[in-house]
Amino acid sequence: MKKYIIIVADTNDADYITGKKEITDIELEKIMPVIKCLQERKRLYESTKNWEYCHNWEIGEFSRDFTPEKLYVDTECLTKDDVDFFNKFIPYDEFGFHTIESIEIIIVSQELKFL
Repeated sequence: MKKYIIIVADTNDADYITGKKEITDIELEKIMPVIKCLQERKRLYESTKNWEYCHNWEIGEFSRDFTPEKLYVDTECLTKDDVDFFNKFIPYDEFGFHTIESIEIIIVSQELKFL
């Protein structure tokens, strides 16, 4: 069965982009440290409502103080390789985004495509 990762990201003021990519069990295992770091940051934000914890993955036009490198690599939560590997699965648009809102894995037993 195929597995897909679906990532929803906030580009600006609740404008969302969604990406869906096929993922293997090995790839999923490899991105689990990233997911754990994102879960911890979300937990911190929800428990404190401190703006400092709101953005969790700034890329593109939004790359300022909360880039993955500053948040996770510099603090040794993740390696640069972890970040680079995870970046293959995130959705992109022309401006980038500041927050990964959700990550889901779906397991598909059958796919039907009509158009």
